[in-house]
Amino acid sequence: MTYLSRHERRIANSKTLVRYVTPFAVGWLIIAWGLGAPRLEIAAGIATIGFLGGILLHRYEWHTLARITWLLAANAAIFLASLVVHPAGYMSFILLAAAGMPFLIFSTNRKRPIVWGLVALPVLLWFIGWWTDYALLAPFDVGEDMAKHVVAPGTAVTVFGVVLFEFAYFVVISRRYAASLSQAQQRAEVANEAKSALLRSMSHEMRTPLNAITGFSELTREDAGADSPLDRDKVRDRMDAILGASDNLLKMVENMLSYASIAGSEINVNQTVVDLDQQCAKALRRYEDQVSAKNLQLDLSIPKGTQVKADPALLVPAIQQLLDNAIKYTPAGGKIALAAEPAAGNRVKVSICDTGPGFPKGMSDTAFDPFERLEFANGIQSGAGIGMALVRAYVEAMGGKVGIETDRTSGALVWLALDAA
Repeated sequence: MTYLSRHERRIANSKTLVRYVTPFAVGWLIIAWGLGAPRLEIAAGIATIGFLGGILLHRYEWHTLARITWLLAANAAIFLASLVVHPAGYMSFILLAAAGMPFLIFSTNRKRPIVWGLVALPVLLWFIGWWTDYALLAPFDVGEDMAKHVVAPGTAVTVFGVVLFEFAYFVVISRRYAASLSQAQQRAEVANEAKSALLRSMSHEMRTPLNAITGFSELTREDAGADSPLDRDKVRDRMDAILGASDNLLKMVENMLSYASIAGSEINVNQTVVDLDQQCAKALRRYEDQVSAKNLQLDLSIPKGTQVKADPALLVPAIQQLLDNAIKYTPAGGKIALAAEPAAGNRVKVSICDTGPGFPKGMSDTAFDPFERLEFANGIQSGAGIGMALVRAYVEAMGGKVGIETDRTSGALVWLALDAA
C-alpha cells in the first residue's frame, strides 16, 4: 500500500467524491426535464458542468481550482434549485450534505480559509432560503404536489446517499491510512534492524582485509628502511595480497551499500526483454582476471538468442554475486559452469555450478537470509553474508525465484528462474 501525505489524500478524496456526486447531478437533470421545470434544469446543469469541470481540472492537476470549482457549482445549483422548487421538496437540505465535503477534500492545515469559507457558504445559503421562505424567485417551477411526491423522495435519496458515502468513505480512508502508517512503521523497523545487523557484521568482517592491508604494508615499509635491497618477488606477492584484500573490502562496502538501500523498501524495477547470453557475458567480464589467476575452467552454456523478462540493472549484479561466490569457494584448478535451460511455467532456469565444498545440508531454507555465512569460510574469503540476500531480493523483484541444491555429493549449485520472453 502506497503511503500518501495528508495533502495527497485530500486530493484523492476530491477525485473520488466528484465522480460519485456527478451521477446525482445528471439524475436531477433528468428529473427536471421530466417535470418540465426549465429553471430546475438550469440548476442541475450548473451542477453537472461544475462537476465535469472539476474532474477535468483534476486531470490536468489543477487540484485546488478543481475542488473550489465543483464545490461552488454544487452550492450554487442546490441554492437555485431550492428557490424554484416548493419548500415541500426540501431541496435546501442538500446544502447540509455539501457543508461536510470541504473537510474531506481540503487540509485544514494548508487551506484553512478556503475550508471555513466553503463550509460557511452552504450554511449561509440555507439561512437565506429559510429567512426568505424560498420566495426570492416566483412562481415555483415545481408546485407543492410534485414537490412532495417526486422532489422530496429524490432529495432524501440524494442527502442520504451523499452523507452515507461521506461517512463510509471517511471510515474506509481512515482505516487505510492507519494501515499504511502501520506498514510504514514496520518497514522502518525492519530497515533499522537490518542496518544495525549490517553494521555489527561489517565491523567484524572488515577487520580481516584491513589487517591484511595494514600488515603487508608495514612489512614492506620495514623492508624498505633496511640496508638490504628489496626482494621484488616478495614485494610483488605482498602487493598482490594487499590488492586482493582491497578488492574484498571494496566488494563488502558495495554489498553493504546495496543492501542498506533496499532493506525495508521496494526495489525499483524497469522490466524489459533482454538477451540472457549477453547479460551473462557482461557479468563474466568482471572476473576474467580472477578466473585466470586461479586457473579455473569456466564453461558458459547459454543458448544464443535466449531471452528473459528482466531488469539488466538487477540481473547482472545478481549473476555477479553468484559468480563471486563460486570463484571464491572453488579451489585453484576447479571448474565453474554457467548454464541456462527452459523450465516449467514458461520460465528460463539459470544455474551456476562449481566444484567447491558446496552448501552444508539443511541450508536450503537459510542460504539466502541476510548475514548467513558458510561455516568453513575463513581468511580473506570471508564476507558479511549479504551477497545471497541481495541475489534473492533482485531476482524476486523481477518476478523470479532462486534456490540451491544441497543433495549434491560435491560442489554447489545455485539457480534462478525468470520469465521467458
